[in-house]
Amino acid sequence: MTTRLLPNKKSHPNYHVESLELFHLIWFDDGNSDNNKNVEDILRSTITQFTRFHDMILGRQYIENISADYRLVLLISNHLSNEIIPVIHKLQQVPLIYIYSVNGKVNEQWVKQFSKVKIMVTTLQYFVSTIRLNFRIHKQEEKSSSSNNMFTASAGNSTLEVGGEFVFLQTLIDCLLRMKPNKQDINELICDLEKKYENNTTMLNCLHNFHDTYSRDKTIYWYSKESFFYETINTALRQQDIHTMFLWRSFLFDMYHQLRELQSEQNIKVYRGQNISKRELETLKKRIGKLISVNSFLSTSNDRTMAAFFADSGAKSDDLVPVLFEIEADPLMVDTKPFADISKYSNYPGEQEILFMFGSIFRVVKIHQEIEPVWIIEMKLCDDDDEDVQEVLEYMQKQNGKGETNLQTLAKLMWQMGHHDLAKKYYVYFLKDLQSDDALQLSVYEDIAAIESQKGDYNGSMKWKQKALEFERLNTALHSNNSRVPTIHSSARWARKAITVAGGHGLGKELNQLYLPEGLVVDDDRTVYIADWWNNRVMAWKQNEIEGRIVVGENRDELEELFRPSDLIIDKEQNCFIISDNGKRRVVRFFRENTITSVETILDNILCWGLTIDDEGSLYVTDIEKHAIRRYRREENMTTGTIVAGGNKRGKLNNQFSTPLYVFVDSEHAIYVSDHENHRVMKWAEGATEGIRVAGGQSAGQDLAHLWYPNGIIVDKEGTIYIADSQNHRVMRWRQGEPQGELVAGGHGQGENDEQLNEPKSLSFDNNGNMYVTDKNNHRVQLFSIH
Repeated sequence: MTTRLLPNKKSHPNYHVESLELFHLIWFDDGNSDNNKNVEDILRSTITQFTRFHDMILGRQYIENISADYRLVLLISNHLSNEIIPVIHKLQQVPLIYIYSVNGKVNEQWVKQFSKVKIMVTTLQYFVSTIRLNFRIHKQEEKSSSSNNMFTASAGNSTLEVGGEFVFLQTLIDCLLRMKPNKQDINELICDLEKKYENNTTMLNCLHNFHDTYSRDKTIYWYSKESFFYETINTALRQQDIHTMFLWRSFLFDMYHQLRELQSEQNIKVYRGQNISKRELETLKKRIGKLISVNSFLSTSNDRTMAAFFADSGAKSDDLVPVLFEIEADPLMVDTKPFADISKYSNYPGEQEILFMFGSIFRVVKIHQEIEPVWIIEMKLCDDDDEDVQEVLEYMQKQNGKGETNLQTLAKLMWQMGHHDLAKKYYVYFLKDLQSDDALQLSVYEDIAAIESQKGDYNGSMKWKQKALEFERLNTALHSNNSRVPTIHSSARWARKAITVAGGHGLGKELNQLYLPEGLVVDDDRTVYIADWWNNRVMAWKQNEIEGRIVVGENRDELEELFRPSDLIIDKEQNCFIISDNGKRRVVRFFRENTITSVETILDNILCWGLTIDDEGSLYVTDIEKHAIRRYRREENMTTGTIVAGGNKRGKLNNQFSTPLYVFVDSEHAIYVSDHENHRVMKWAEGATEGIRVAGGQSAGQDLAHLWYPNGIIVDKEGTIYIADSQNHRVMRWRQGEPQGELVAGGHGQGENDEQLNEPKSLSFDNNGNMYVTDKNNHRVQLFSIH
């Protein structure tokens, strides 16, 4: 029986041999199945150069007339294989042959003599999905500029070389993924894309469809679709176009979370065939045993043979070499950079594409050649517990801190990496998001002034310095002690889970550790100052820093050393810290300016625990031994103390205390005291001879009407009291006149999880109402963000 060539002009050997792409698929079959016709339509829509033959003679002539520089994949129906394979097997342009058998019966012994016959296909759909996936990877890679490296290598023998491209990329990724997106940035991205594709109607229609219909659960679908999405996002990642990456961060975040949801459950070994530059290959050879990170999302296939073929089917160039990546990955060991089979959500659901998150870190295991010219590059996805990866993660945390990042974090990162214009851009963006009286403006003005100075623009630097001075002049609250009374809306709520902003690395004396912290205060720039009780020091922790610095308690003589500091405040008018040095029975002052560096004792021979200051500069301290609150007026030079509450021996009457620990004074000079062993909070109006119970019951308890050894207290401008209820491991809010309080943080049992506390001791609020709590027995400070 003689079969005929399909009536397709492109199939004739005389037509476009000269215009062939370097990859070409040829299918020999009898053409009797409608299903085969459907498969042909799918293949033809995917692969430009596709030909189907029924006539073996014409097919053979067609193949023999094609240059040996081209690469052909043959799909041959089983009953035709005996006729065609022996004839064409030795041709150089045919490196790969598939046999298609509906019933799966193939003469395996006969096939073994033909090395180019790699796979027996029993399902055309599987063949279609496999070849389509690898072809897409191949075509996508062709679109990438050869000047853009696919990988970034770690520096030297160590992953950490501050300023190195490898660590910078990882830190940038971490920062972007933890930064909240906004509509303004998304609109800027869409406008940029509209300009890019203004002369491409098809792409513009696709872009507008994306803008109108996109949802977070469709990210992978859009990524896998033939559209602007893949090309634009991966080009930005490869070229490290930071501002475009910044604009795309919402979708990068969505991709990250979809991949995490679909994370593979078993160990995998996957493959990717492509061309890379000789320069990049030599770089990878030098990285054997070391780390590399991928500069874009990485698509892979589980079909080694097909991937290897595509590695050798790319455009021929003196500067390019074919490589086959062999990647092993264990999902149980990796959390920071997920990978997954995305077929469920892909635009091509049958392809079984394994996609790795951009920035995934691999260790190069081996590079070798099996058969020229293809190089085999064996890699293993690095565990999060890998020692070198841990160094990178620690550096990232040091730069970006924990929890949500913001434009200020990104600006500082750009500044450190020498991207001065971007640093200024993001600082200016950040300023637009701040309230007009937010104290953070001052530090931003000063940072921009420093950036302009480094660029050599001294006029610009002076302009920003003048802005800083003007802001200080207009916002006198920065130098007023009134600002310690927070303004918090009565319906305010805080996140259930906290972020650790200081300590959290176990007990110890390293700069990233605390040891039984007690009192704390948050400055206007959100720097947290902590009485690190057991370490005999005061620590300062700037926003988003993983390590603190010692403010008081380092390298001083015996008289100036602290011993068990329990509380501290900032006297803004005097620009100094006042510290309760409990173990030495004194209260000391430490000026923040460098002109005075010594610790000055201002009160002696008093067993003080907590202290506060009013808007007139008077100091209030708790006298544990006398069960009293003493006031020291500034105009009296703090020499004479007056008992203003308690002092009537230990007891539970309304004019008595039993171990008063913390004290707070409101704008009307009413005094609030945590009456520790009476499990209550007492309020004494100015000049009163006894107090009234405003929180807690008659005894210790765990319900909402009781407290159990209350510690730090804050009272807002509405008279609502916030209490560190230490033995109940929670923070309570007690509204004025209410018989019971309400839970605002903790209260989920004693523990170290993000929603738990273990003996909270003190609390403070920043200017935005975020709440900071010293979590004593967890040796950390927790931030509960306001909603």
